[in-house]
Amino acid sequence: MSLAIPSCLFSLLRCLTDIINLIFVGQLEDNAKLAGVGMGNMIQNMVAMSLILGFNSALDTLVS
Repeated sequence: MSLAIPSCLFSLLRCLTDIINLIFVGQLEDNAKLAGVGMGNMIQNMVAMSLILGFNSALDTLVS
């Protein structure tokens, strides 16, 4: 159980930053800016997170 806590916190904080970005830009009441932030969050999740998870799985294979 103690090994799962950091992973759960990381997942929660990662989703929380996306939600906070959308809330702040949503206050501007501009659909184009809100769509831009949504697309930026999606691209960040696709590119950056896939690299991080890929390196993590490669290291897991290398270390074990």
